[in-house]
Amino acid sequence: MTASNLKTGMIRTLILFLCLVILFCSAGCGSGKRDAGGKEREAVLGAAARMKEAVSSDEYMNLLSDGISSSELVETVRAQDLSQLKAVYEVFLDTGVLLEALGTVEKEQIDALPDSLRTKVMGSLFTYMVSSLNSRLGSMGLAFVNMFSESGAYLDDTLKERRAFVFVFEGGFPIFAVFHPLGEGIVSYSTQWMAGIGEEQITSVETLLSATGWNQIAGLSAELCDLA
Repeated sequence: MTASNLKTGMIRTLILFLCLVILFCSAGCGSGKRDAGGKEREAVLGAAARMKEAVSSDEYMNLLSDGISSSELVETVRAQDLSQLKAVYEVFLDTGVLLEALGTVEKEQIDALPDSLRTKVMGSLFTYMVSSLNSRLGSMGLAFVNMFSESGAYLDDTLKERRAFVFVFEGGFPIFAVFHPLGEGIVSYSTQWMAGIGEEQITSVETLLSATGWNQIAGLSAELCDLA
């Protein structure tokens, strides 16, 4: 091989190496944020639209009790612009740490349960997270949150573990969403308003945990997702 060919080969190798470095960094090093998930985001935005549609329907609201239909929560949701998504946070729950803090059940006892029952228990822990927030609303507030929650299912064989998110929109209330892989590519999800706080209270992970009171729950943490 001539010196010229050797030099050309080295340059090509260097260029290939730099391309691989750039590709790697763009995939994993860029912003350091987690991906909000395409199908998860699509499911939440669809559910949010249906939730707002129900709240905005005078005919539907007339079927409910006066306490719910006249609530300030109704006016807040009706004025909310769901086309303006400000941020998405993924919420993590270390069930082992939480169970240890609660001091009622050992993690080994949970692990020994059949898959279906273990999923049920884990689901109740995620429900505990948002219930701890919405409990401050009072009976009518809780009735509103429960009345206008959404749930559903879709096919996605890429989701392998439970994921929980907080979607923050411009104005109004954030939405809490949990996704459960059920096997055979089926994913179930549930969404509900986090009516105990307003979007202006959430500007970072720290403010999210503080506003919700989740910083008091052992084993709970959050990360800002990448919306790009």
